Amino acid sequence: MSNQAPLANNHAHEPVPESERVSGLRIGTIIIGIAITLPAFMVGSSIISSLGLMEGASAILIAGIVLTAVASLTMLVGAHTHLSTYEIIHLTFGTKGSKVVSALLAFTLFGWYGITAILFGQAASETLKSALSLDVAGVWLMLGGSILMIGTTIYGFRAIDKLSRLVVPLLGLTLLTAVWMVAKETSLTLLLEVPGTAEGITGIGAGASLIIGSFMVGVTILPDMSRFARTPSDAVKGAVISYGSGSQAVLLFAGIPVLITGENDLIVNMTAIGLGLPALAVMLFATWTTNVNNLYSSTLSVSQLLVKWPDWLATVLAGVLGSVLAIVVGIEHFVSFLVFLSIAIPPIAGIYVTDFFLIRKLKISPKDISCAPTFGSHAFTAWVCALLAGVWETQSGYNITGVTALDMVLISGVVFYCLFFFGQKAEQDG
Repeated sequence: MSNQAPLANNHAHEPVPESERVSGLRIGTIIIGIAITLPAFMVGSSIISSLGLMEGASAILIAGIVLTAVASLTMLVGAHTHLSTYEIIHLTFGTKGSKVVSALLAFTLFGWYGITAILFGQAASETLKSALSLDVAGVWLMLGGSILMIGTTIYGFRAIDKLSRLVVPLLGLTLLTAVWMVAKETSLTLLLEVPGTAEGITGIGAGASLIIGSFMVGVTILPDMSRFARTPSDAVKGAVISYGSGSQAVLLFAGIPVLITGENDLIVNMTAIGLGLPALAVMLFATWTTNVNNLYSSTLSVSQLLVKWPDWLATVLAGVLGSVLAIVVGIEHFVSFLVFLSIAIPPIAGIYVTDFFLIRKLKISPKDISCAPTFGSHAFTAWVCALLAGVWETQSGYNITGVTALDMVLISGVVFYCLFFFGQKAEQDG
């Protein structure tokens, strides 16, 4: 009889053992499952609607190249160390300082979990009513979905891996079928001739910026998944499979129908052509694959704050708090607050990537972890500088790369390295 615990060990405070590591294809599939979500459908529709098919596809391609490059770096850190994002942050922000960062990440992630669950409940309620004439309150559908997602997440990475391998091909096939049914009587030539509305998104650069900014928070916490990679090359493969191809296809599939129907909502388009049940399935599975990742990563961050709590209890706590906060505060106000908090997350990637590649030279030993500072002053200074730069860019409209989130990653990395370099020089001179 096996002595293995029924609930998974998330390895929140230790490297992932070799026996649990998987291929780049499986990691890439998980990340694609995360990308297939209702907000991503909205982004894809907005891009194609505003820019038209050719320019919209160009914006999606450019964003995919940038995201693949940044994701490869963050995923390589996880693949080399086999540590979670929060253990990696521990090295730069310090044993006490990292708790501040972990708390911010935890709150942001389980907040998005709650909002996604509520949006699913509302959309599923409307779809059931229009497709099957069933009147089910959104709150009950949200609670049922939350139970399903929490129940999956408490079994850890293996459950997420199995879910993604089952669901992602089905979602891809369903989306492809929906696009074909909407566009089957329209030629590619006619699609290319449909002009963009230029509403809100004025060019390819603006479209690419919107996509990169939307995905950058997820890119920051990718070590949570890439730590399960067998080799560093598997991490890069995962980045290419997900951000380099799969995620771009999702955005494109979500956007094409709007050129024909004029309706920005993919789910509405699917319901209108008689795909009500497939639309409901897409909502369920898309929310399921995305929210188990939100919950899984928030569990890892909560585990840094509540060290003695079992992983399953941290998962339940994050799921319940996320749902309750979204309901009590209200989606409109809560989304604005979470968008504000999300601005603070991309610079974290710039700091730990710079630390790993330029300062530690791809090596982190157990001694490095045990000797981490109490408070990483260099990391916090770089973080604050990047935040101030981000606020200034938002107010002034000026930016370096065209994407504020990407600028903040670069600025935090440069400031962190400069502080380290001059600190080392001062010690040598002293």
